[in-house]
Amino acid sequence: MAESTQSARTNQTFATTSAQLADELQTASFLEKHLHQSKLIFSGSAEFQAESIFHGMASFIQNVVFKGNVEFASSPTFSQDTAGYVVIQKGQRSVDALYDQEYSTTPIVTVTAVVDVDQDTLDNLDSPESTFTLSKESYILTNTTPKGFTIVLEKPAEKELKFSWIALSIKGAKTQTSTSSPVARPSAQPSPSSSTQRHPQLHRRFQIHLRAQSLHLQNFLR
Repeated sequence: MAESTQSARTNQTFATTSAQLADELQTASFLEKHLHQSKLIFSGSAEFQAESIFHGMASFIQNVVFKGNVEFASSPTFSQDTAGYVVIQKGQRSVDALYDQEYSTTPIVTVTAVVDVDQDTLDNLDSPESTFTLSKESYILTNTTPKGFTIVLEKPAEKELKFSWIALSIKGAKTQTSTSSPVARPSAQPSPSSSTQRHPQLHRRFQIHLRAQSLHLQNFLR
């Protein structure tokens, strides 16, 4: 009976080992076939639990989620819908900027006026002969949508104006509102009349002291 049980266990172990070996051989054959073609395709999920290094270019066709911190050792490059320039021509008051690809939500847009100044002018800003002055054009950013935005001037441009812009799509962007705080008021200083009312006896003694000093001075002068 014991020999029969031991034999069954041996056969089961051999069958399991054979199945594992077959799977490994099949996997090896699969890898050899596809790696020989310099291409590896997974139709299902894949998980890499250790550091992975890609020496060539990596392309992600669908959305990508990074659940940890992301570090760029070199300068990243973004699409034309992330940043750019717009120009308002002389005599005009506004300009529209449109994205090539519509955002899923309205991005946060930052606009900055750009003034092109040559190096000689910059080197002589502090010189008495310098005639460089900054333009005082007032502008606003408005009509921000997933498709684009608009810059509007307070009055028609006296010359060509250039602006740089950056658009960032933020998930769940927060809007914080100012809160009213009590205005600090200076404490009221006690007036002489209020001090006299609080200390009438001290006030009378002070008057008697002044009268005595006055009489003493008059006697001295005689």
